[in-house]
Amino acid sequence: MKVAHTSRMRRFSLALALAAMAALTLTLIASANVAVTIIATDPFTNSTSQHKTIVEPDTYSFGNTIVAAAQWGRFNDGGASDIGVSVSSNNGTSWTSQALPGITVYTAPPGPYARVSDPSVAFDARHNVWMVSSLALNASVSGAAVINSRSTNGGATWFNPVTIHAAGSGEDLDKNWTVCDNTPTSPWYGSCYTEWDDFGHGNRFHMAYSRDGGATWTVSRTPNVGVIGGQPVTLPNGNVVVPIDNASETALGYSNSTNGGVSFGQAFTITSISSFNDPGNIRSGPLPSAEISGDGKIYVVWEDCRFRSGCYTNDLVYTTSAHPDRCDEQHRRPLHPGRRGRSHDVGSVDQGRRDVLLLPERQLHRGDVPARRRLHLVLERRIDVGSCHDAPRADDDGLAPEHDAGPDGRRLHLDVVRRK
Repeated sequence: MKVAHTSRMRRFSLALALAAMAALTLTLIASANVAVTIIATDPFTNSTSQHKTIVEPDTYSFGNTIVAAAQWGRFNDGGASDIGVSVSSNNGTSWTSQALPGITVYTAPPGPYARVSDPSVAFDARHNVWMVSSLALNASVSGAAVINSRSTNGGATWFNPVTIHAAGSGEDLDKNWTVCDNTPTSPWYGSCYTEWDDFGHGNRFHMAYSRDGGATWTVSRTPNVGVIGGQPVTLPNGNVVVPIDNASETALGYSNSTNGGVSFGQAFTITSISSFNDPGNIRSGPLPSAEISGDGKIYVVWEDCRFRSGCYTNDLVYTTSAHPDRCDEQHRRPLHPGRRGRSHDVGSVDQGRRDVLLLPERQLHRGDVPARRRLHLVLERRIDVGSCHDAPRADDDGLAPEHDAGPDGRRLHLDVVRRK
């Protein structure tokens, strides 16, 4: 999750794999029927990747502008033909889309990399720069560089990427995530931060920071620890907190910086993780999803089976940073414990209203026989930060994945959070 502290800003997150066919229309049903608008289609035709696939997007919103970035033309064993962006300048009423230039051999102009993955969208309000960091892959499907594409005109056009960090000897980079400090009173207002790990060296934790709208980057000093899936957030006082899993995904922890990202402290454990292997060959895992509310309270969500006897299925479990509200004293609890299975946590906080938390989740049927291979969206709206939860609402119709677009044929799927 990317975060900025302003009432004009709202953060939306998606975990998505879209396998679209011509004339295919999807409808999600939550509290009312809402037609899904297709905002991009895969334009690539190279025979080496799967087409009509747009997967794993990230989105960010500032003012009236929404930028969504995703992998276009997914390869079965990792990465995509390019990262594409869809931009709305009128709060989602209309959209334009384009492929980012200068990244892979398939783009115009072509770039030096064989594939690209892991888009992460951020906005730097101080410098008025939109940016999409991504993971450039070589022909061996190893992480060759963490790169950053920038737009200075509201997402209308994009520059060729700059390099945040190029892989050195033995390095295999993975899972980048970018956020900018948009609090005007912060001592580090206008700083941006990118996290990634180095799979080639035990998933070692890395960070970098930028003070000029993502044009240049400096690598931070970080502890020598193995991690995966970090998502930095910025506090109103300018501190950076990175909720993150350990390398084996058996514990959730965090590291922080109090000097604008120059250095990060030792990683501390928040809690252990117990996770059920989700059915249906779904690409899943207990990686954290982190967000922060306007008052500086951090929420971290992940999938966990600790509340299930025998660990037979997962709930979405969340923890929060210290807060006096009594309903948060437990800090970790299952969401909807009576339902049958959860995976792929995604959280979204309305920055202007500290009292709203959206936690969508997918319901997976145990056993996942073909006739029941359905995914269901369950949306929980937390009305008051300090109170208990409303009853969840689920859509009536499942969404069946159409393509095996993940590594080794593992299925990716569509998940949508819509603003109302």
